[in-house]
Amino acid sequence: MVNHLKKQQKSKEASKKIADVPVVLFISSNVEDRGRSPMKKLETFHCTLGDRFGRDREFYSTTKDEDGMTPLHYAARLLPTGSISWVEHEEERQKWNLLLKGFNQDDLNVQDEDGRTPLSHAAEVGSAWVVDKLIKTGADLYQCDQNGRSPLSWAAQSGERESMEILSWNAGVFDDKDNRGWTPCHYFLQREPESAEDTISGFFHLSGTEAIPKRSDTLSGASTSLLSTPTACGLTLLSRAVQLDRILIVAILLTIEDIDIGVPDGDGKTPLWRAIEAGNREITELLWNYDDVTLRLLATSAQARSDLLEWVVNNRYPFTRRHGPDNQTAFHIMLDIPNIGVMEHHLIQFIIAQVPNLPTDTVEGPTYVSSEFREGTDRRGLTPLALAKEKRLLPIVKLFLRWRAGIDWLWELLDCILRWWSNALT
Repeated sequence: MVNHLKKQQKSKEASKKIADVPVVLFISSNVEDRGRSPMKKLETFHCTLGDRFGRDREFYSTTKDEDGMTPLHYAARLLPTGSISWVEHEEERQKWNLLLKGFNQDDLNVQDEDGRTPLSHAAEVGSAWVVDKLIKTGADLYQCDQNGRSPLSWAAQSGERESMEILSWNAGVFDDKDNRGWTPCHYFLQREPESAEDTISGFFHLSGTEAIPKRSDTLSGASTSLLSTPTACGLTLLSRAVQLDRILIVAILLTIEDIDIGVPDGDGKTPLWRAIEAGNREITELLWNYDDVTLRLLATSAQARSDLLEWVVNNRYPFTRRHGPDNQTAFHIMLDIPNIGVMEHHLIQFIIAQVPNLPTDTVEGPTYVSSEFREGTDRRGLTPLALAKEKRLLPIVKLFLRWRAGIDWLWELLDCILRWWSNALT
């Protein structure tokens, strides 16, 4: 009786070992290449295996070809189980079950010469069923290839929504970076969206959110490192979105809590700088009210007359908005221009832009300029005129006085004294 039980136990162990052995594959030389139709993917798969591993010979589902790819790699690319025919659809799924028979985790995550796993290939193709099947079988969601790219990164490149949903929900990591600093969001930006809905839902799955917020809400799951860390190319994610004219993504990124949209790229340019440089009024309008850095960068870099500052003037952006911790307006910031001649030129443009319906033949300053410009003070309580006096910018002081920048009778007297002093010196 004991011997009989031992024999039964050995038989079970033997059968278990046999079940754990990967399936033996065999492609006959009689198999024709009939895989030209999208409904003949199974035949295409068989022909590919025959070409890569040889015909009329046995090989395992773990066998590698000269490129380091196994039959499972090819299945991930060629068997997406998306056939129109229900019969072929079931055949493709049965083939997957057969291929995965006896696989251990190491075999399931085997890498080809580029370091890519079957899950990586399935994610690139955008086969949600295969992605889900591999994950449930034990595929490693965090296994990166030689370029540091994760399966989620490849899914983002394909833009297939369901695959991105499966990978993002299971992985829970949304800002993993490859060797050049790109996240899945960067790769998602590279593709042309089929619709606004695909863009919104896809990006929100990549950024770790489950719902689409309003402009005033924030993305609780997103990381601000997505915005503040430049890639190896020197661009932040927001700058890349601006560069590609992806206004919807820019709007989404602006909802992330505690973002710093004034972070310069490797070349010193901010996202707003790039929007102005491209003449992109729509994106510039989105960024203008949140950026406290760019206008000062444009001013301090204006060694000569700046086309970018002139573009800002011509598009009539609000110059009385307060910038940064010093609470300065654009008129305060223009005093940082290193060349006083350039400073005077752009200040005249800025002042004229504040005057509605100014005649084109105006020579002298009008008697009315926006009171916000006249009375706007910074954190220290200084108006633009007072700051110009403090910096000893005599031509700018005269300019502000000529344009009635918040003057009273004392300033009128000062104007007369300055005119007399200037004439005496000459």
